[in-house]
Amino acid sequence: MLSTRQPYAAQTCVMLVATLMLLLLACQRGPQSVVRGFYFWKTQVTLGPTESQAFEALRCKLLYIKCFDVVWNQAAQQPEPVALAHFGNNLPRQAQLVPVVFITNETLQWLSPASIDSLAGNINRLLTSLWQENELPATAEVQIDCDWTAGTKNNYFQLLLALQKLPFFKGKNTSATIRLHQIKYAAQTGVPPVKKGLLMCYNMGNLQQPQTKNSIVDVETMAQYTGNLNQYPLPLDLALPIFDWWVWYRGNHYQGLLHTHALPTPYSRSQKTMFNADTTINDFTFKAGDWLRYETATPAALQAVSQHLMQKLPPGSNRQVVLYHLDAKNLARYETNTLEAIFNRFGR
Repeated sequence: MLSTRQPYAAQTCVMLVATLMLLLLACQRGPQSVVRGFYFWKTQVTLGPTESQAFEALRCKLLYIKCFDVVWNQAAQQPEPVALAHFGNNLPRQAQLVPVVFITNETLQWLSPASIDSLAGNINRLLTSLWQENELPATAEVQIDCDWTAGTKNNYFQLLLALQKLPFFKGKNTSATIRLHQIKYAAQTGVPPVKKGLLMCYNMGNLQQPQTKNSIVDVETMAQYTGNLNQYPLPLDLALPIFDWWVWYRGNHYQGLLHTHALPTPYSRSQKTMFNADTTINDFTFKAGDWLRYETATPAALQAVSQHLMQKLPPGSNRQVVLYHLDAKNLARYETNTLEAIFNRFGR
């Protein structure tokens, strides 16, 4: 006679297996850990007390440093480096430094295929010189930042391949920044031939349109670009914004951007500022009828975008999350626990 215990034992076993599978799936919903970091996007690479304290308090490991820009010199008809970084002596001792080179899309538009290897060699030499002259520690990653398009992808991808053959890049992970439009239209813009990408989760709206609510960060705008995010073939790290600016209009015509240092504090607290008379502030002359739209990344917006990303991204481990960028004025708008919560959204 069969024991009446066996069906119950089998049922218990099935329930146990199902529970373990659910736990496994729960663990796979997000990365097991997150490596924290900041961008540093100023020419003088010197951290003040506020920046150093925030870097340490948030247990950050990565400091992405823009080393120089590559722009197109129209007069000389060749690319040239500008805005070279000048390194101070007070970088965080625990920081893993990641050099970043920004390349304008215009450079790629004018660059001839025959000159790609020459540009790669110049970038390699300049990075090597900066690292050696400043006695900087070895780095495990090098990042190239470029908002390339379908029309410039061939030049850009060939440049990336050429760079990775050169001494400064060998033995390191080469990453490329990825914009949201390059996710949505990957079939047209292509996927860069690098080890991984860093998704820039900001500058996602058309700032030149007066009806735009917030061109820096908006979860509804992001959702229009991330439908196929989990299908992107590169592993993706993430960059989130903690900066602000004012967008300047004359009537409905875009005039430019004004950054944090450009206007006195009272203007920073109003989403829309109208000028009823001609006004000059810090050498900026606003005419009657001009207006400013203030944009920033509020804690609520950052949380909403973070939650959206966690729902769209494929499971991963050791994803890097980087805030743009490390500056005392940016940090002043956020409590440390607010930024801690943003990092924790992606893992611990």
